[in-house]
Amino acid sequence: MTPSSLSSIPSGTLDALRPIHAPPPVSWWPPAPGWWVLFFLLIGLIGALVWLYVAGRLRRSALKELSAIGEDSTLSQREFALGVSHVLKRYAICCFPDENAGMLSGRKWLEFLHAHAPSGSDFLSGPGTVLGDGIYAPDCKVDRRELLRLARRWIKGVKCSRSVLSGCKRAANGEAGT
Repeated sequence: MTPSSLSSIPSGTLDALRPIHAPPPVSWWPPAPGWWVLFFLLIGLIGALVWLYVAGRLRRSALKELSAIGEDSTLSQREFALGVSHVLKRYAICCFPDENAGMLSGRKWLEFLHAHAPSGSDFLSGPGTVLGDGIYAPDCKVDRRELLRLARRWIKGVKCSRSVLSGCKRAANGEAGT
């Protein structure tokens, strides 16, 4: 419009227009799709962290018990080896309930440990052999540091399934029998 055409508008028309109004404020509900995605990702992350914490409870309990056995200098060689064997056996019972690990002893127990051991762990030779029949010998000789290292490595290397872990809550609290 040119200035000359503005003069042709009647003077009362501009006054008859309503004032400019602002749109309504943006509502906080429902959130945009991006916020929904972020919400569900956070819920999933929290759920995964809780599951990992619960799944590791049994492992942490067994490692804590091994540490307590390792720090107890009053234990004889035989008592030390028995303690390590009991911790491993309770952990094996929880992780492999269908394999009757609690009933194994001697060479069969060592073969079980060796079969489920992570690579590089050998219970059939070296310090792990004492867990077979050596714990029943009156003159049991144990390399404490190496046996603890081997037991920790076995516990850390064994993977327990989620369904198995739910049945071993008592073992994680130290209430399971050997």
